Order: sequence, then C-alpha cells, then structure tokens
Amino acid sequence: MSIASVLLVLLACSASADQLRFASVRDWRDWQVPVGAVKIASTGAIQPMRIQKDVDAVLDATALGGGIRRAGSNPRDATALLDGNPATGWAPSPDDDPDDWFVEIDLGRSVSAHSIALVFADDAPPFELFDLLISSGEPQLDQVANPIEGSLIYRIKERFKENARHRVAFAPGDALYLTPIRYLQIRNLKHIPDARLVAVEVQSIGDNLTLNLIERGGAIDVVIDAFVRAEEVTLGNALNLVDGSIFDRWRNGREPRNTYNTWSHITIDLGAVYPVDFVRLITGVAIRGGFGEHLLRTRAGASGPRSFSYKNYEVLTSDGTIAPDGTRIWTRHFAGYPASENHPAGQAAHQIPTLTARSIRIASR
Repeated sequence: MSIASVLLVLLACSASADQLRFASVRDWRDWQVPVGAVKIASTGAIQPMRIQKDVDAVLDATALGGGIRRAGSNPRDATALLDGNPATGWAPSPDDDPDDWFVEIDLGRSVSAHSIALVFADDAPPFELFDLLISSGEPQLDQVANPIEGSLIYRIKERFKENARHRVAFAPGDALYLTPIRYLQIRNLKHIPDARLVAVEVQSIGDNLTLNLIERGGAIDVVIDAFVRAEEVTLGNALNLVDGSIFDRWRNGREPRNTYNTWSHITIDLGAVYPVDFVRLITGVAIRGGFGEHLLRTRAGASGPRSFSYKNYEVLTSDGTIAPDGTRIWTRHFAGYPASENHPAGQAAHQIPTLTARSIRIASR
C-alpha cells in the first residue's frame, strides 16, 4: 500500500497573546518554550509568532525556501517582485530573445489559493500581452515514466490580451482552489516601453501549521496497525506528509491483512496549542512518475488522474487533556466514507468548530 498525503491545518483567526512574565530565573528555565508559537528577541522579550488566514503566499516564499526560480531575462531585477516595494519591479530586456521574456516564482511550498494578482507600475503602461502559467510542481516524465529533474508541467494557463489594467486578477474558482500550486511563470509576449511588473500576489487560504513541523517543536507519528506498534512508519518517511510538497509521498510496503479491522493512525503534534477550524487532506492531485505512471497518464488524458486514498476515515483533535487512564482525550469531527466529490478532487476539506488543538489525528481502516 502507498499513500501520498499532505495535511493542512489552518487557524480560525490570527494568533495573538498578552504579556507573559516570569517571577524568577528558575521559572524561566523551567518553561518549555513553544518554539513555533513564539520567538525570543535579542532583548529577551517574548513575542508571539503571527499565523493568519487569507494570506499572500508570496510574502514568505523566500523564508520557506522559495523565491525566484528562474528569470530568462533581466534576472537581477527579478527579486524586486518579492520585496514588497511598489517602486521596484521587473521587465524583460528588449535586447534579449523574446523566448526568454519570462520570470518564474517558487512559493516554497504548495498552497491552496483563491486568486492570483499581477500588479504593474502606476507610472507606466502595463504589460499588454502576456501569459500566466501555474504549476503544482508536477515534473515531466521521460519515456520510461521517470520524472525529468528540473522540469515542470504547467496545467493552468491563461493568456491576457489587450490589457490596460495595472492590477490583473485571476480567480477561476475551483480550477485554482482545488489545485495546490507552487510555481508561477509570467511570460511577456509584447515589449511595452517602461512597463514593469512590480508584484505578484497569491491569496491563499492561510498559513499551514504543519510546515517545518519538527523545527517548530512538533512531532508526527504514523502507525499502520494501531494494535501492533512494530508497524510504525519511520520518521523520515512520515515527514513526507507535512513537507509542503504534494510530490513527496510516504510509502508502506504492504497492505495490512488481519482477522480484525485494522486501524491506521496519522497523529500530528503541532508543538503548541492553536485555535484551529480547518483541516484539509490531499492524497492525490497529479501523477508523480514511477512504475505504472505512464500507463495511468495515457489512460487518463493530459490532466492525469486524481484519487482520494481513504475509504473509511476519521478526523480528530486533542488539546492535550489527559484522561484518567493516561491517554489523550480526542474530539471526533468526522467519521465515515468520503463524499463523491472527494475522489475526482483528490482531497477532502473539513470545516470544524473553532477550538484549541495541540494534536490532529487521521484514523483510517
């Protein structure tokens, strides 16, 4: 059995905090710092980390390992698209080959987005003819269905013609929202003197609390058979579930075959308690390459098949409260079979009542 899955856990609102004071050095030393929830300034002040919904995913792309992936022309100015300064921008050089009039942005992780906006300088005309290409990170495959390193397939493409707007929005609905995206390419097709692209905005559904999980003081535990701890998945394998990439997947070499119902658990410790109201499971939105993938692509057509891996599953949260028997107390938010729309989407979204949560568990059989 193999499962490819990304778990997204989002806040109900911006996280904030009042002052926290310690009466003694001993109290300070005894405090277990929630690394992902606070940061300690050089002055010793403790500041809460800001985590939000409805954020521009471009703003922290560089901090998450992304940034400018490629610029075919004028690469020195390309980083201006990420600096938040409307006075700086990028445009291809008219002296370069028109085939190189493009810039490519890596968001640093896959995001679910509502819309994308391209912003042009106010003191000059905008690009008049250009393409917007969007990729989830899906690579091209060679003749034996192995991924070609460094390649990308852009499944979403939009051409803008006779544009006179300085802010161009792209919001195609579910075509974008149900396709986690990571890379954007803007390709200019007509030279307009002084025209400059000054910003690219990706309005995502919010910060993902599972990114950089270990660095934030969290943990992940994957057990194939809840009654046999020997079936536990290694940490390196399990971290593929929360690395922000929909193409790194964890694998289990065999399907459990028992005389009893076998429950598998994915348990994520967020490292601190957060207000949570949304959990999204992404199990299959594109072909990744490898054995059998070429056949799947041929049968499914250009877009590739989507699939939802779970047949019967539960979504649970815990704020860390311990029951008298020493186990965590869990609140169940969903139990049952996926809806019909989950299979063609390759994912399932669960809106839950706003509550404080330290751990998330996905149980399946």
